[in-house]
Amino acid sequence: MVFYEVLFTIFLAVGALFASVFYGLQSLVISLVPRKYRRKDVEGEIVLITGGGSGIGRLLSLKLAARGAKIISWDVNTSGKLLCIYF
Repeated sequence: MVFYEVLFTIFLAVGALFASVFYGLQSLVISLVPRKYRRKDVEGEIVLITGGGSGIGRLLSLKLAARGAKIISWDVNTSGKLLCIYF
């Protein structure tokens, strides 16, 4: 029984080491790619935003609309929806 516990612990350690090396290399590669190639073009895309009437959802709606996305805002707060601009 002890042998299997030691083997399982070694398996977990090797898995954690592999994951840390993988994610470290992934972040290194992503950091070398220029920022303009990492962004997705949302112009003409339809975007559904929940909570788009206020707070972060509203800010996200405005930012994506400025980049040319078609926004569908969904919010339970009716007072925030009255401030939205519909096109």
